[in-house]
Parts: sequence; structure tokens; C-alpha cells
Amino acid sequence: TDKTFTNRGIQFGANLAEAKHQHQLYASHDLGNGYRYNTAYENNKLYYQGNFQFNASNSLIASYGYVKNGFYAAPGDKNSKELVETTLVSLQSKHQLSDRITLAPRISYRYNFDDYRYFKNDLNKARSLHYSNSIAGEINSTYQLNKGQIGVGVEYRNEQISSTSIRNHTRDNVGFYAEYKTDLTPKLNVNLGTYVNYNSQYGWQAFPGIDASYAVNSNLKLVANAGTSQRIPSFTDLYLDQRPGNIGNINVESEKAFQTEIGFKYNKRNWNFNAYYFYRSITDFIDWVRLTTNEPWQAQNFGDLSTNGFNTKVTYLTNLTANQSLKFSLSYAYLDSDFKN
Repeated sequence: TDKTFTNRGIQFGANLAEAKHQHQLYASHDLGNGYRYNTAYENNKLYYQGNFQFNASNSLIASYGYVKNGFYAAPGDKNSKELVETTLVSLQSKHQLSDRITLAPRISYRYNFDDYRYFKNDLNKARSLHYSNSIAGEINSTYQLNKGQIGVGVEYRNEQISSTSIRNHTRDNVGFYAEYKTDLTPKLNVNLGTYVNYNSQYGWQAFPGIDASYAVNSNLKLVANAGTSQRIPSFTDLYLDQRPGNIGNINVESEKAFQTEIGFKYNKRNWNFNAYYFYRSITDFIDWVRLTTNEPWQAQNFGDLSTNGFNTKVTYLTNLTANQSLKFSLSYAYLDSDFKN
């Protein structure tokens, strides 16, 4: 039978700016029955941010976000439905303690609810419920030297999940970081840093990095950087149990990566041009794999992935009047990845 598919939405936004406090509020609602059977959706979003300047040395930023989504799924589970709710609250402040010392604490909380119904009309089977909480705190400080700047900080994050298919789990993560920025010469700027991480599941890791830039002249700057990082397996990677469907793997290790980049930025009058070559190598790459179609998908450290890439962008900006401008930009990116099992 013929069916009419319709979609509708509404958005609202407001800004209030005063001398010592500014506020932004945005809300949206989108609803539709899709473009074919079981592609209906409903999305609701709410976001607020407030900026407060108590005096010249102390300020505060507060934000709140809420998202509620309803999704459809692939043709294989054409009668499925998924509901997701996410709430995020954040408070961060900045304090200028002296001409040389700045202190910036931050605290945030994230709540997520996920209800996946394989049979949306029968909630007694093939249903997955996930409740997750994450609370994080951070404090960092910068100290201005006669030549350069030192930055240090510490952060803590606790993650919890309660799930019908992942069960109950919790873990803690603590990170310490330090960096030193300086101009070695009037044209050469260098930034050295390291991040030391402790995870209650994976222990201690250290991730150093370096950035540098060199101003050839007033129009041309050369830039380069190199660093290391990791991606810790998610609770889903480790503990998911949907047998005879997908299953996690408690033996999965963290991905580890090395990346480097070199390029240049060129500015002259109305023109801006930049180009970069980059390389990224990932070891113990995490992916969901299976050897035969009769086996369930399972998370594995499946191999190593290396990527060479190049990206460039050119922009032209011209001012038509005192209040109007016109900008054209063109960008291009190329990726060449090599996977070794």
C-alpha cells in the first residue's frame, strides 16, 4: 500500500550578552516517519552555556547538554528500535593568581542511557539496556617564565556501566601531564610535553610529544610535530555478551599509536594556503572480526595499521564592505592505509 513519509522539525536559539555574563540557549526537535518502512526517528536536543566574569582575574563557564534520540536499524532487523538519552554537565573556571601563574580547574559529568529493542513490539526478548556514568575532574596550571611557559596538570575519570549484555563494571583513570613552550629563537617555537597515564585495568603508560614551528618570513611558516597515544578498549570491546551474537574479549589490549606531521602555512594579503603530510602507525589495532560466518563477531587485537596521508587547503577572503565579506575555500585530502595482520 502507498504511504506518505513526512519529516518536520523546529529549532530555537537565544543569546544574552552583558558586560560580565553571557548566556546561550539552544533547543531543537526533529520528528519523522522516515523514507521507508521502520525508518521513523525522533531527536530532541537542549544546550545551555553561561560565561561569567567575576573580575579581571576570575571567570567561570557552565554548560548543560541533553540529547534524546530514537533510531531505526538495518534491514536485517527491520522491526528493531533504539532509544538513546545523554546528559552532560560541565563547570570550569580560570583564575589569574599572579602575573605569572594561572590556575584552571574543571569538573564534568556524563550520563548515557541506551535501550536497543531488536523486536520493538515484543520487549521480553532480544533487548539490551545500558546505563553508563562518567565523572571527571581536572586541574591545570601555567607558569610564565622569563623565557617560555611551563604547564602542568592532573585529571581523574571514573567510568561505570550497568548493562543487561555487558553486566556491571567500573574503572578509574588518572593522568598527569606537563609541557614546556619556548621560543628558541625569534623565529623558532618549540613545545615539549608528555602525558603519564594510569588506568586501573592497564596500569601505567607514558606518551611524549613535540611540536615545532619556524617562521621563514612574515608570510611563510613551517610546522612539524610528533607524538604517541593510546586507545583503551571500551566496556563493549571487553565484556559484551550477546551469544549466539557478538561477544567481547577480556584479553584485548590497548591500541598504541605513533603519529607525525610536517607542513607549511602561507598567508599573503587575501590568500591563505596550507599543506601537510602526515603518517600514523597503530599497533594492536582493535577490530571486530570472525573467521567464518558461523562464528560470532568478537573484539580482537587484529593487527597493525599504518596510514600515509596528505591534505591541503586554499582560502581566498575579500571584504566587500565594512560589514560584509566573501570567502572561497577548496580543500583536498588523500589517505593511503596499509593493514598488516
